[in-house]
Amino acid sequence: MGDGHKNDKDHELDPEQAKMLDGLPETAFIHSHDGLEPHVHGAYGLISGYGVSLKIENLKMTDSPTLSKLLVQLMETVSIKCEEKGATVIGHVKSYLKSEEGFLRCDTIGDNESIGIEGEVKTQAEYTLVINTIVHGIKEEDAKASTLDGVNQVFCEPDFRVIPIAEHAALH
Repeated sequence: MGDGHKNDKDHELDPEQAKMLDGLPETAFIHSHDGLEPHVHGAYGLISGYGVSLKIENLKMTDSPTLSKLLVQLMETVSIKCEEKGATVIGHVKSYLKSEEGFLRCDTIGDNESIGIEGEVKTQAEYTLVINTIVHGIKEEDAKASTLDGVNQVFCEPDFRVIPIAEHAALH
């Protein structure tokens, strides 16, 4: 391809692999593990972030203990999705669910055993959810896709409806 990028077997890249490496340093390469999709390694210095505020409509009036479990699941899901896209380090995935009276705060650094959760919310029809994802090794659009895919997987209908409020790059 002439751009210096190779896959882990030192063969020329196919167009899809080349697209994965587009804009990354020449130290980046494609790597895969048994049965998993290929992903990027060696993208030194590539730190990306994504943040979003969402309205979560609580259609089934889910209670605080269940919402706590869902936030932990959200942290796990976003981390896994980032890693599947090639993130080499999960710098931080944080969420804050705010109710009229109270909050739930949950965060991880990618190790599912280190997920922290605190707080309590009042059961109500709507919440505000803020999520920030900071990762190393993938592009901002991949951090965004991982975050939003995670939200839509965990907070899905018929129990919830997710409505975007605002989004922003978590780094800039």
